[in-house]
Amino acid sequence: MKKVKAKVIKTKPDFLLGLNEYGIENSKVSIYTNRQWINSTKTEYGYGYLGFGICGSVCTAICLSYLNNNIDNQIIVNEPYEFIDGNFAKWLIHLLKPHIEPPLPGAFGKDIIRGIKWFYNSKYSNISKGKLLPYKTNDINKYKKSIRDGYPVLMYLNKIDKTISPYGLHWVVGYKYIEYMDKTFFQVIDTWGYLAYIDGKLIKYGVCFKY
Repeated sequence: MKKVKAKVIKTKPDFLLGLNEYGIENSKVSIYTNRQWINSTKTEYGYGYLGFGICGSVCTAICLSYLNNNIDNQIIVNEPYEFIDGNFAKWLIHLLKPHIEPPLPGAFGKDIIRGIKWFYNSKYSNISKGKLLPYKTNDINKYKKSIRDGYPVLMYLNKIDKTISPYGLHWVVGYKYIEYMDKTFFQVIDTWGYLAYIDGKLIKYGVCFKY
């Protein structure tokens, strides 16, 4: 019998309807579903960077961009393009990629943290020393607190079985959560073009920001 592959959950499941949501409004992150922020081979030709397999770099760029727009506008300075310009995403992802994923695509928590710290110390950031430092954790309560306080969380998913998760080994950005019975479901920017829903059990660990 052929196994049925899990699908991306693009809309809120019925059992979550009417429940309290905590975190960041969709309107503040919907721009990150635009094609320049999508981790796909299709983006390679339109935007000049290898899109497939660099979800860690894309998610890092999304978080830095969001934090700059909503928390501290000194995180990104001297940028050659305005945020609304599609080339802004290309520039930021292309800038981060060599510091996160060399020599081959694929990143772990330590790589994400290294890339963020490099960026903070580059000429493209004027963030105050010691502010919004990234750290790795597998504590779901820290994810929820960060999100509730308006700070996105980079989440590493590691369910290779495609009947359980469509994403496999993949980075997403968590920005909202809903609690249902004894479970926590997160709404995430999945870098496939969706604001999708995932079960918290899919997360191996996350990278949060100290604030």
